[in-house]
Amino acid sequence: GEAYWKRYEATRDTAWARRAEATSLAALEADPGLAEVHVALGTVYHGTGRAESAGREFRRAIELDPKSDAAHLGLARAEEALGNLSAAEETYLRSIRIRPDYWAGHNQLGVFYYRHGRYEDALKVFQRVVELTPDNARGYSNLSAVFVSLGRDSLAIAAGEKSLRLKPNHRAYTNLATLYRSQGRFAE
Repeated sequence: GEAYWKRYEATRDTAWARRAEATSLAALEADPGLAEVHVALGTVYHGTGRAESAGREFRRAIELDPKSDAAHLGLARAEEALGNLSAAEETYLRSIRIRPDYWAGHNQLGVFYYRHGRYEDALKVFQRVVELTPDNARGYSNLSAVFVSLGRDSLAIAAGEKSLRLKPNHRAYTNLATLYRSQGRFAE
């Protein structure tokens, strides 16, 4: 189910989404006591616009495995999709309390804050991401985006350039191109 879902994400061919759901449901029937099965099904439901069903599956996964990062992060995304922003934020924070040194939980919280215009909060969280994983190109790219939103262009450029040194990526290129253009640095 997870593999088929990744294939759907890569191709956007809905046949893969249908296969992901069908195999996840078959896995659920085979063993409803595995948290991973509920996470896979929740991921499919969320990705196909069924946030309420996704939330139900992620909650069941958490009951089965209270430390599941994927279940907590999935539940937070489902809660956000349902418009329950305070519950989503609390779920992200709970995930971080469970595994404070896991960069992805921090990163997802930062993305949540960023999407909702809470740039200073996002900045603090993304700074924690790069503290935890100083070789994380995505962390620096996200920092660059926040610095752009805060109007801190020189810091945005430095973070974007660091991201590119670590690993060329479209986010950092986009942020840097936007900054360079706004500064009249057209050749760059």
